[in-house]
Amino acid sequence: TQRLNNPQAMTDTLFSIEPQRSGVHVILTIEMQNRIGRNVLAETGPLMQNAIDRIIHTTGLALYDGASFSQPGSGTIQSGVLSALNSQILGNTTENPPEGAPMYAWLNPYQIPDLMVAAGAPVGPYTIPPGPSQEAYQRGIKAVQVIGGFEIRPSTNVRVDGSTLAHGGGHAKSMIVMVEEAVPQTFARDLEDMAGARALWLYESFDYGSITSGTGMGRLLSDATAPTA
Repeated sequence: TQRLNNPQAMTDTLFSIEPQRSGVHVILTIEMQNRIGRNVLAETGPLMQNAIDRIIHTTGLALYDGASFSQPGSGTIQSGVLSALNSQILGNTTENPPEGAPMYAWLNPYQIPDLMVAAGAPVGPYTIPPGPSQEAYQRGIKAVQVIGGFEIRPSTNVRVDGSTLAHGGGHAKSMIVMVEEAVPQTFARDLEDMAGARALWLYESFDYGSITSGTGMGRLLSDATAPTA
């Protein structure tokens, strides 16, 4: 009888995220409240929440700048770059995503027309059979949905730097963690020293972290000049 008596040790690394607080503060003067429509005034809350949501999104997108993978670095982005990033994430021997984990690529809308070239969108007075070419011809960048294993997510929150390069990126869903603390906090106060103006505050506490120190994602850095033709 053969006995197995060789216990293995398992180790792990503590991964922690401490939420950071962000807030939006607005003052509604008496003049403003009296002169605009009630329906417009009612948009104050949603607009404050939109501002917080933008902060949350741009904070998450900033993680891509810390990735070890960064291509093409300049010029236009091609489908092969996304395929290469997909392979690097899935082939990571230290920490790879679970089987079937969704893969997302966040790109500035100005980056995406270059990817449409792969769809072979034709130009000419002839019938286009159903397929990727027809989709690209009819729907524009909305037709670019999955390339190189990534679901394409266009967003104007993707930063464009002073060199007109967009700092997009791609990751496996399980490789980036977002922590949000409790629920949004709201406060309001009348300001007697401003003739009864009303001050509003909205706070949320959140933060992001990469469980693989930048190897479970990649930066897709490419030209973001406004497309012409």
